[in-house]
Amino acid sequence: MKTLYDIAKATGFSTSTVSRALNNSGYCNPKTKAIIEKAAKEMNYRPSNAGRVLKSQKSDRVMFCIPDIMNPFYFNMIRAISERLSLNDYYFLLSYTMHDESEEFKYLNLLQEHYADGMIMVSFDFNEELVEEMRKSNFPIVATNMIPNLKEDDNFDIVYVDHIKAMYIATEHLILNGHKDICVVVGNLSEQTSQERLSGFEQAMNKYNIEFSDDNIFIGDYTIDSGKLIAEEISQSKKKFTGIVCSNDLMSMGIVSKLQYKGFDIPNDFSIISLDNTEYADAIHPSLTSVDMKQYELGNLSCKLLLEKIIDERKGSKVIRLEPELVIRESVRELN
Repeated sequence: MKTLYDIAKATGFSTSTVSRALNNSGYCNPKTKAIIEKAAKEMNYRPSNAGRVLKSQKSDRVMFCIPDIMNPFYFNMIRAISERLSLNDYYFLLSYTMHDESEEFKYLNLLQEHYADGMIMVSFDFNEELVEEMRKSNFPIVATNMIPNLKEDDNFDIVYVDHIKAMYIATEHLILNGHKDICVVVGNLSEQTSQERLSGFEQAMNKYNIEFSDDNIFIGDYTIDSGKLIAEEISQSKKKFTGIVCSNDLMSMGIVSKLQYKGFDIPNDFSIISLDNTEYADAIHPSLTSVDMKQYELGNLSCKLLLEKIIDERKGSKVIRLEPELVIRESVRELN
């Protein structure tokens, strides 16, 4: 990679003169500038990003922080963000936080060091400590989950899907198909997202006066393997369930796979409904009834708001709520 020093050596001018010519900073004789620019082109010189950032105060990149790089939930978010950024000559750095708060803090600190011009953050737990750290940021941030206890002067944007409503829709679909013996599969209940999804299940069960207890609740970690382990627990439970409402497609796939391996029929022995509506929902048999969590729209709108802050220097904050949508396939049996 050629440097300013290489061009200076080739043209006989000083590095400071070369720098002025290529960065349009300070006076440079037009003939000298033409010679330097011609040499730079012939040598395929590209200006260093560090120097450009110092000059323009822009890095032309954003950070996209996600808790799980293996979860297909994020694939359409990544596609949407990439498409919108490319229209604005921006690119993104994908950061993996592993559901670890310390990693989220680390990337927020990197943002403060101008590692990027802004951040889209996916977190399952926007707790008060994390939100306070976001409030300190001098750079734009878009959060992709609802943040409780918002303040009027908060400077970050929010784009989110209503997790409570999504789980309510899923649970109600089982109930309206005649199921009363329903269990729910959620993630770590110390996390905000899992709490919201469990709340949606509870609200639906309460509305239809269906009794439930802690025995109806199973905890996984959003992976196929945890779904398989939960399928063992469900099949051996003293409570006999006909319906399963699951927090994501990956755990649902694990549950279906293990139950079928054990000889159960889906949906005749167990009906199952999921959240996410990833492409995987159509890739198994029977195909999975799932609630669409609007991942593409989530990524697209998050990126739109972020670029409004970065490029247009928009002030203030915006909150956009997306509505989940039920997609009916083959994994729920009508008992009526």
